[in-house]
Amino acid sequence: MAKAVAATAALATAIAVVSPVIGSTSAADAASKYTVGKAIVSDSMSRTQTSGWGKYSSSVAYNSKGTEFSVNGSRALIALPASGKTKGVNTNYKLQDVVANYKVSTNKLATSGAGIYSSLHARKSAAGDYRATLRVSPQGVTYLELNRWTSKGMKSLTKPVKLGFKVAANKQTNLKLEVTGKPAVSVRAKAWPVGSAEPSGWNTSATDSSADALTGVGTVEVSAYRGSSSPVSTLSYDDLVIAPMKLASTSTPDPIKPTTPPTTPTTPPSSGNGYVAGWGTPVWQDEFNSSLSKWTVRDDATHGVLSYDRAIIKKENATTKDGVLTIKGKRMDKPVIKSGTREFSTGYVDSIGKFSQKYGRWEMRAQLPLTKGNAKGVWPAFWLRPDGAKTGGEIDIMEAYGTPHSANTSFNPFNRSEGTLHYDQSGKSKTNSWIPVTDLSGGYHTWAFEWTPEGMTWLFDGKPYKTVKRAGNAAYEKAFETAAKFHVRLNMQYGSPYWGMPDSTTKDTADFKIDYVRAWAYKG
Repeated sequence: MAKAVAATAALATAIAVVSPVIGSTSAADAASKYTVGKAIVSDSMSRTQTSGWGKYSSSVAYNSKGTEFSVNGSRALIALPASGKTKGVNTNYKLQDVVANYKVSTNKLATSGAGIYSSLHARKSAAGDYRATLRVSPQGVTYLELNRWTSKGMKSLTKPVKLGFKVAANKQTNLKLEVTGKPAVSVRAKAWPVGSAEPSGWNTSATDSSADALTGVGTVEVSAYRGSSSPVSTLSYDDLVIAPMKLASTSTPDPIKPTTPPTTPTTPPSSGNGYVAGWGTPVWQDEFNSSLSKWTVRDDATHGVLSYDRAIIKKENATTKDGVLTIKGKRMDKPVIKSGTREFSTGYVDSIGKFSQKYGRWEMRAQLPLTKGNAKGVWPAFWLRPDGAKTGGEIDIMEAYGTPHSANTSFNPFNRSEGTLHYDQSGKSKTNSWIPVTDLSGGYHTWAFEWTPEGMTWLFDGKPYKTVKRAGNAAYEKAFETAAKFHVRLNMQYGSPYWGMPDSTTKDTADFKIDYVRAWAYKG
């Protein structure tokens, strides 16, 4: 799900690992000849399940029964009440060449002993499996290893690699495993903290050419284990992705119709007229070449003041020029006292009464005003709400938060944006995901959202990073599968109850610049 970029300095030392070869080297490692296919599973764990992990889709059901396994609406859980016992969840979908990854955290760290283990298995069958195991030792020190398990027992493919980061309780780590090829089997793995860029290389890798190499098809499994000295704990899993790896063809491939064409941060993913393969041309769009007639431009008289906001909404803060809508935030000469002290003015536009739809595709190309260290409290957003607030559902296609922040977390939102699905307006019933670390301090990027009767997908610069499935999700049905149509909102708030309020360090002006907003109808 995350786009591979250069490894951070903190992880660089953990990447330079020798790749051992098990058995004969006559068969070359062909891993570099493979490409990633369409994901079979892309599970944000947004359903609720009290016994087992349930189903991802009609073709993928998790083999997991018992009170140790559950899904709480945002995370899948494996409880470990007893030490020395492996608890696993199998996907029951057979692949040979595969890449899989997930986010994992533990609610408690060991204080002594070996620690807590989380594994990803591939090619699992009666013959055995390959697995990447992330071990979190006491005090949060992390190790990664590759093993082959058969009826003969465990064979270490690599020595355990000490990773260049530590984890704390309830802090997520990404784990990725790739297995490709035969008769020589390439096995590679990497791990990195959630909130950091994915390393461009692999932490550990091996080629298995031995007589015991597992060359057949098998399933992917997720498992957890704790040592005898580790406390009773629960491991939480999120964003499980499983995709086939395909051997690259030397011939010209048949054309593929992508959901969203490739893009770069400075090139719109749709063509000049807005055409997108599979969606056609927009049914509604604004290139901001003239007035804002397609929008209702709000002020505090028509919209009031927003919760937590430290700004007054003014019509003059939303203007168009040279094909760009600018929503300007500005520190006022004199604060306004209105449901609290408001030191800034800002802009807000929406399409209420002018355009709304259920299902479809929405896209914005914009430049965010979130320069480092002087944008505390600045909160630009691109979001959807139902007409007449007929349900509590809310779709946040893009929200981003200025820094420095004052939240009680080590996660840094700088150069990130967030996509969130709210099932109601409590702020508690939701599922959210962050884009990979990207330079958002300058230049334009695209944020898109696709909604079909099967589910929803969030995209950044043309690449999907979050998916929520409809199947088996009662909260989703209640909030979104009604007759309600959803309209578009663009605004920039000052002040977040979580990330913090603006202060004297917040820059005096901030311009949220939008190149276009486009919407496509769902054609079935």
